[in-house]
Amino acid sequence: MTIASFTVLGVGVAGLSIPLFTAVIGYVTNWTGIWMLFSPLEFRGARIPGLARIGPALPRRLRLVPLGLAEGRLGWQGIIPSRAAKMGSIAVDKGLSRLGGAADFYRQLQPDEIAARLERELSPQVPELVDEAIRARYGGLWDRVPAGAKRSIERRVQDELPAALRRVTVRIGDDVDELLDIKLMVIRRMAERPQLANRVFQEVGERELQMIIRLGFVFGFVLGIPLVALVSAVPQWWVLPLAGIVIGWVTNWLAIEAIFSPLEPRRIGPLTVHGLFIRRQHDVAEIYSSIIAEEVLTVERLADDLLHGPKSDRTRAMIAEELEPVLDHALGSARIALKAAVGAGDYAALGAEIARRSTARSLAPLADPELNARQGVHIHRMLTERMRSLSHPEFAELLRAAMKEDEWLLLLHGGALGVVGGLLHLAVFGTHV
Repeated sequence: MTIASFTVLGVGVAGLSIPLFTAVIGYVTNWTGIWMLFSPLEFRGARIPGLARIGPALPRRLRLVPLGLAEGRLGWQGIIPSRAAKMGSIAVDKGLSRLGGAADFYRQLQPDEIAARLERELSPQVPELVDEAIRARYGGLWDRVPAGAKRSIERRVQDELPAALRRVTVRIGDDVDELLDIKLMVIRRMAERPQLANRVFQEVGERELQMIIRLGFVFGFVLGIPLVALVSAVPQWWVLPLAGIVIGWVTNWLAIEAIFSPLEPRRIGPLTVHGLFIRRQHDVAEIYSSIIAEEVLTVERLADDLLHGPKSDRTRAMIAEELEPVLDHALGSARIALKAAVGAGDYAALGAEIARRSTARSLAPLADPELNARQGVHIHRMLTERMRSLSHPEFAELLRAAMKEDEWLLLLHGGALGVVGGLLHLAVFGTHV
């Protein structure tokens, strides 16, 4: 007996090989689908002459696919990196906004401890800070001030500084929802570092992503079994490519659904079935919160947004209101003479100058990795606890919302590879099963 003549229940080698073909196609489909999600980080491709004129006329959904068509290019960028900013927006709307607001995150950073840290860092710099500010505006006048008087002013500024810094942190806490835009902050960070969007999914779902790939083989094999009977009943060349579309599409759909569904545990005989991601909510919350606390909502990032973000003018004005009186108190009765010498306008500008220089110097200590790690523990703990307390549907939406609108592309990709598999089987075995 030759291999060509071997049969099982009247089905030859060509027919028996169909489930194996569909299993391999299912595996390859899901493996390449995972690659398409995350790679490459940056667009790779080439500019195509004339495509720039056609691109804007294409359907919106097609223009949004990271092929580069809208810019007259043809290539690829990972779905998640290409959507990093948008995913940041969705993550806030669907997830972080449920876990806490700006005030919640600010409180977790222990503002009193931050104020104490700033005091320790800035207090030794007061002599230099005051000297620079006054000399920058009134060099000759400041040079004529006796050294003892200068030291007295500097000591008074140092004495006033702790209370002023505490007032600043309290006022920021009272108005933080007006001063901080968490959504814009997350979007900006994700756009700057699209690899963070990848990390959220790859570190949170490393095991589940590998499971998707393996399930592609299983689902492909199972779906290939009834295809043997269909090809035997309808021995036409178009059956395998057409069935390949369905199998590729369904294989990807089943794999994605297995990650998130069912939302609640279900007993099926001796087995308990639950979405692969959802049943690991306890562990996933830990990883997700770690990324957000260590890379996005840090002391340094929050301070930078307060001082350089879209609402920084309000923050700076608030700081100036609290720090400018420090100079008044430090000068004591000498402020009257100084106002008379330089004018009320220039005197007020001097207070603003000291506030500006103090603000600029405050960023360096807030960028300290040890401080950020220590304070980040509090945000991490809060996010973890709140994520673990979400209902299963809320938790699923938090993780799935960012990629859900692009799932159709993965399904289309599965259908396309299914066609390739069907044509390849035809090329090897023909229509005879």
